[in-house]
Amino acid sequence: MSPPSRRPRLVLASGSTYRAALAAELAAEVGAELVVVRPEVDERALDHRLDPHEPGVHAVALARAKAAAATERLVVDDRPTVVVGADQMLVADGPTGPEVLHQPGTVERAVAQLVALSGRTHRLVNGVVVHDVATGRTVAEADVHHMTMRPFTDAEARDYVERFLPLDCVGAYRIEDDADLLIEAVGEDRSGVIGLPLPTVRRLLGALGWPAPTVGPGSP
Repeated sequence: MSPPSRRPRLVLASGSTYRAALAAELAAEVGAELVVVRPEVDERALDHRLDPHEPGVHAVALARAKAAAATERLVVDDRPTVVVGADQMLVADGPTGPEVLHQPGTVERAVAQLVALSGRTHRLVNGVVVHDVATGRTVAEADVHHMTMRPFTDAEARDYVERFLPLDCVGAYRIEDDADLLIEAVGEDRSGVIGLPLPTVRRLLGALGWPAPTVGPGSP
């Protein structure tokens, strides 16, 4: 039997396959073992505290809750370990002020969300938290992207949703689909549109002294 890995651990507190793919790139970059933990967090339970004028604060709070929930489930050992929590919100200006959209979950809600964004600019707001298990230090940052969509018809929106089924994505679209819905995406890095802004995570890891060295005998 192979000895257990002695590499540092980068723990992603998320059930998102999109974030997991990005986290795998980052873990390889810093020489860490990636561990994915689905946090038991009811995201809607905090909706009563949501101020749509400060979505970054709320996104960071949700990311913090996810990181804390994942940390509680870890088996602690002597390897350097960081836990990354992330949350994404979509904020669009409505007739009564900013409105927050969540994952649609159904085709009909997805079509309605997408139609509401047609020909408009909205914001994708990421909250990112990185927690160092050994030291107890936690650092956080918000990341914002301004997304502008071309005008499109209800039929075009339905065709896209039925073809790509973006039911687990806020706003009911994915930039990876390359479906000619977006005119412009303004932000630091495309990964932030997908849901895990890698430049942000790198900065937070750096603030905690990462990438950490491998530890102990048997390190690859």
